[in-house]
This record gives sequence, C-alpha cells and structure tokens, in this order.
Amino acid sequence: MIEVRALDRDAAPEELLALEGLFTAMYGHMDGLGLMVPLAPGGAGLWLKALMPMLGKLHTIQVAWAQEPAAPGRLDAPRAVGFAAGSIRVGPAHLGGLRSGAVTHLYVDPGQRGGGVGRRLYAALSEWFNERGLHHQELEVLVNNEPARRFWAAQGFVPDHLVMRRPPL
Repeated sequence: MIEVRALDRDAAPEELLALEGLFTAMYGHMDGLGLMVPLAPGGAGLWLKALMPMLGKLHTIQVAWAQEPAAPGRLDAPRAVGFAAGSIRVGPAHLGGLRSGAVTHLYVDPGQRGGGVGRRLYAALSEWFNERGLHHQELEVLVNNEPARRFWAAQGFVPDHLVMRRPPL
C-alpha cells in the first residue's frame, strides 16, 4: 500500500533522512543521464534546509510512503519510495508577473516505477498548485531522460523552451 502525503516542517528526523536518501539517489540517476551540474557534498541536506522555513507556503514536498507487511498481521514502518517537490515562482514584470507552479523534482525508487507512484505524486503536487490559483505549471527535464519526457507529456506538459549549458573553455 502506498500513501502520498505532504511533508511538514515538524517532520521526524528519520523522515528527513529518508527524503535525503531519495534526493541523493535522484541526482545519481541524473548524473548517469548527462547532468552537467553535480550535487554538492551534503547537497540533499542543504536543499531541505533551504525549503523548510517556507514549506507549505511557497514550497511543498509530497512523499510516497510504502507500508509493507513485516510478518503476518504486522506492518513494518513506512518506507519512503518517492517524492515530488514544487515551488511557487513569480515571473518577471515584463511578462505580467504571473505566478506559476514549478515542479522542481520528482523521483520514484526504481523498484516502485511503473505502478502509478509518479502519477500519484504529481497529482498531489498539482492539487497543491491548483489550490493556490497559479497561472500555469512548469518544469525542466533532462534531454536524455526519455522515460521522464514521456511521463511529463502524458501529464499534459509540452516543450516551451530549451535550456542549454556549456562548460568553460
């Protein structure tokens, strides 16, 4: 059984550690797809620390927890198997200063992929955005991540612009 729920500012330390593990795994996966900007040492903790003060206001983190049987009639503690994070952004004045929902991260443990966890995480994130009356939703996806590109297209996202990088000469 999978339960998706928003992380709150009073989350237990073990919940935060589980989320940091997923965040680090996500960046390991993206490194293998050609990500040019690596995760800094301790980057998962730094990311969480930056979001926590405005969690529930400008940022949200939705976490998927798997509740699995430990023995007949007993359940193990829930295990984090995916997360989606999003932020409210305000566009520049010359584009009307529109508020948008930015899907900043979505990751599902490889053993849980294909079972709808990603769709459920995105649905929770999208609902959070919709409750705030934002003009649109946006995200970035690695060019080489074909499964993610197909997933986002299935959620109704279309390409708008391409971010390009190059290392210094």
